[in-house]
Amino acid sequence: MSLVTVSAALLVAAQSSSPLKFQLQGLGQGHSTQVAASDASPAPSEEASASQQKPAVIILQGDIALQPNKSLKFTASVSGNPSGEVIWSIRESAAGGSISADGVYSAPGTPGVYHVVATSAALTKSDEVTVTVADAIEWQNITPPISLDFNNPPNNYGTQIVLSSPSEPTTLYVGTNYQGVWKSFNSGKTWFKANVGLPSDPNNIYFDADGRSAGKGDGCASIEHRNWAMAIDPTDADVVYTSDGFGCAQGLWKTTNGGATWQQMFSPDVVKQTTNDIGSIHIDPSNHLHILVGSHSAWARTPGAAGVWESEDGGKTWKLHPLPEALGPSYHHALFLDSKTWIVNTQDAGIWRSADSGMTWNKVSSFSKPHGGSNLYRSRNGVFFLGGNNRLLRSEDFGLTWSDAGAPFTQDGYMGVIGDGTYIYTATANTGKSTTGPVQYLYSLESDGANWKPYNSQTFGNGPMSMTSDAQNGVVFSSNWNAGVWKLTGR
Repeated sequence: MSLVTVSAALLVAAQSSSPLKFQLQGLGQGHSTQVAASDASPAPSEEASASQQKPAVIILQGDIALQPNKSLKFTASVSGNPSGEVIWSIRESAAGGSISADGVYSAPGTPGVYHVVATSAALTKSDEVTVTVADAIEWQNITPPISLDFNNPPNNYGTQIVLSSPSEPTTLYVGTNYQGVWKSFNSGKTWFKANVGLPSDPNNIYFDADGRSAGKGDGCASIEHRNWAMAIDPTDADVVYTSDGFGCAQGLWKTTNGGATWQQMFSPDVVKQTTNDIGSIHIDPSNHLHILVGSHSAWARTPGAAGVWESEDGGKTWKLHPLPEALGPSYHHALFLDSKTWIVNTQDAGIWRSADSGMTWNKVSSFSKPHGGSNLYRSRNGVFFLGGNNRLLRSEDFGLTWSDAGAPFTQDGYMGVIGDGTYIYTATANTGKSTTGPVQYLYSLESDGANWKPYNSQTFGNGPMSMTSDAQNGVVFSSNWNAGVWKLTGR
């Protein structure tokens, strides 16, 4: 493997009069390069950290829906009280069901709207959530307080990506168009903007790749453009990566403190060889520091083609994997099947697979992705599902072949797909607006994944660009472009 070697960490180089020295060698298929990005992470001030404090008492599951006589365990977070103890109650008393001392709620047999309360006696504070008990569970709108109007701001495609933290599954992040990154601690019940730092913080919240201050969110020191790509570290809900599509601050941005400060992880040397226009971010499920980034446009060093960025240290350094020209220059999603087996789903050139960490690539399918998202979901029985143009895709042989998963053919595509351990959910979608009319969600048993039917009669202006799940609480989330963010509970 050929490598580009940076002689020193960029922060050290920035403080030295010595120029950076590196040597570039073979860039064809089967060769990878490695460059340093940044070894310096900005230390958040105490004030910046304070901006991420949770409310005094918060019920983490937020508002939910349950079928009659079903149960769910609520949990509460209490700040400012070392014991963290709460007293659980139901506003409607016995008519609203029952709840145990440790938060296990049992819905009544009668449909209705009820309220669960968690009270901290030590703080004399409480939080309350709404429980809708119904025979038929509907999707709940949990859109952050943003505009979904396409003309305000101009060319506004609404919400693009939604992610639930694997380590704190009721913590959500949503990437938007021109309205920043939004965060919720309570499964979408309340939101705050996660890329504005603390208003009274005198320090900058954006940092360049060398660790120097870049600005307070004005000019090019901002991720207020299109956050269409995002990933959360599976071990830490405060570590998040995102894009700034079509912005003047493109590249890969990372926060290690829940959004209080953000750092650019692509150095100028990385960008000069590639591009700062990224299309996807994916973290290895077995190694939280192992990251793949797919390209949204052509690379400088590979005319007519692009490549995959790989980092094994959380974005501090990068290996550059040029792709064969046959994959085309843009709209790639690079995804892990496992640490060494990757796929690149392209918009126009099919699906390509590497079994040797990006050294060689083989085309395994002529199916392609739609313009927009392309979720990858692995069901409990090991079958992979992938968003595709016109159809939902599946692979039963670890990505060696891909076939139609049996969902209805559409002139749009399938972007979001997710499961909750029992069912898999998906819906048709198109960038910005559905061309097929109102959209319904489809579902199939995880043990099946080939026979699909409408979830219910609910319809939406568009389907999901991305979907995610809170497996611990059996919740599914969906980001539906200008139709907003939705939540399904109680299955």
